[in-house]
Amino acid sequence: MYYGYFGLSEAPFSITPNPRFVFLSRQHQDALAHLLYGIGRGGGGGFVQVTGEVGTGKTTLCRCLLDQLPDEVQIALILNPRLTPAELVASICDELRISYPKRTTSIKVLVDALNRYLLKAHAEGLQIAVIIDEAQNLDRDALEQIRLLTNLETDTQKLLQIILVGQPELRTLLGAPDLRQLAQRVTARYHMLPLDREETRHYVEHRLNVAGAQRRLFSRQALRSLYRRSDGVPRLVNVIADRALLGAYSSERARVTSTIVNRAADEVLGTRRRRWVWGAAALISVLGAAAVAHSLWTDPENPDASEELAVAMAGPNTSATAWQALLALWERDPGMFSGSFGGDSANNDSFGDRPGCGMAKNAGLSCTRLSGDWDRVRWLDRPVILHLSDGSDALLTGMGETTVSLRVSGTDRTVPMTTVDAGWAGEFSVAWEAPFEEPVPLSPGDEGDAVSWFKTQVNAIDPEFDPGPEVGRFDDTLRSWTESFQISRGLNPDGVIGERTLLFAMSLFRHPAGPRLERLESASSATQSAAPRA
Repeated sequence: MYYGYFGLSEAPFSITPNPRFVFLSRQHQDALAHLLYGIGRGGGGGFVQVTGEVGTGKTTLCRCLLDQLPDEVQIALILNPRLTPAELVASICDELRISYPKRTTSIKVLVDALNRYLLKAHAEGLQIAVIIDEAQNLDRDALEQIRLLTNLETDTQKLLQIILVGQPELRTLLGAPDLRQLAQRVTARYHMLPLDREETRHYVEHRLNVAGAQRRLFSRQALRSLYRRSDGVPRLVNVIADRALLGAYSSERARVTSTIVNRAADEVLGTRRRRWVWGAAALISVLGAAAVAHSLWTDPENPDASEELAVAMAGPNTSATAWQALLALWERDPGMFSGSFGGDSANNDSFGDRPGCGMAKNAGLSCTRLSGDWDRVRWLDRPVILHLSDGSDALLTGMGETTVSLRVSGTDRTVPMTTVDAGWAGEFSVAWEAPFEEPVPLSPGDEGDAVSWFKTQVNAIDPEFDPGPEVGRFDDTLRSWTESFQISRGLNPDGVIGERTLLFAMSLFRHPAGPRLERLESASSATQSAAPRA
């Protein structure tokens, strides 16, 4: 419907797979390399495991793999794994065009036919691989049969490579004690995460260019909103972007704005974002200061929310005062570090001239920069510095269901989350205090008091976690727990306890030393007044 209006030749965000629109992010390229290695001679048989959340592009990755395989590789692609062991082996034979008695239900007959074919293919210099998509749906009997298929071999080489592609539940499934023999045969693992903000922007622009776009159809703020509402999941990016283009067309707009993206996301995700109207009394109370801030904060794409944010941030608030206020919450004297706001690069991070984590580190704290949404901030349960789109910083001190508290000029002001969204793209920094002196990362094989502390904390919240006879040793049990936890929090599942993993785990352990976020009782106060509260 909107193709001609925007000068497009076809739908840019169809969810139907189309190889012309494939966009391989850095992590997609890494995953593809893992698959190609697993199928190639380096893999040596056994299993390759690729996992990822729904919509992160696993099936697309499989199709890209099929396009890049050399001629000497034959693939059996299983898209529906809800099969009995006999049906699964029969499906593999069907994919490879192996003849067998059509009415047989004998697994032995099917496996014998498959083995003869594999030996013949090996003699001809061919490699055979089986890709099973949605592998988390395999039952245990089918998984055991797949394991037995990897026993098909010559004296020197495995004859069959198995690639399991599935959702994160696959990792849990393979971690079961009764499947440990299969898990031990996994030679390569890769977990796909959603796109980051820059990758999301490149993804959208790539698909628009392929569809024939001659100009930018999404504003900068619209792309930020698209990333924030989709969490970088390609499938959600597609459906929200498609609905947003339709919305821009129906309202006769030349470009998609952040407001249009948010409305499209509300329709697609089934959520409603509240619109807030500030009372006249609140506006009058800060009108003079708001006039100064207005020019800095006004976003022409969402003037209502931008004006509300200008009101909320009115006052002599700077990045320096935000960081000073954070250190004050930690009862660290911010005056000691006032000289670090200048050009000393050791005390600044990559925010231009803004003071950053260096200040917190000089005060004896750890400091980590993160990106995410309000749920991620809520999980950490710590005051954080929000890095706003205009280049300034704001200290967040409390959260409610739909509101947050910002400390401005020494007072806390409650504002709707949607208001802050108008000037915040999800970047923030958090100061924290490590629970032990040993440096991170902690890796498998490490030993010491830090590992012992971490295992003790895990066991306290999960009695089924077995710290093992060597409590101070980083063993496979701790690695497996760490990987699962990292996946649950959207972290890189490398099984290593680095700075970010430790930070998020401390919130799980309810061990965040230092100040916590204030719990705001309700969102109703935001509708009463934008004035500072005592």
